[in-house]
Amino acid sequence: MTLEVTCLTAITLFAGLMWTPHFANVVGMRELSDALGYPDNPKPVASWADRVDRAHRNAVENLVIFASK
Repeated sequence: MTLEVTCLTAITLFAGLMWTPHFANVVGMRELSDALGYPDNPKPVASWADRVDRAHRNAVENLVIFASK
């Protein structure tokens, strides 16, 4: 495997695992059924979990650009 493919694989795995802390916080703040569903009045998540979610979305968006080059 070339260095580029190895780096792309590592970055893809990292971006794929970035959602787990956010989901753990959502389940901790709410119940599992509310975390997987659409509650009427959801409890807010911690500020760090919101930041992790935004970082994950940013990484996924940039991964497409990185992989296409």
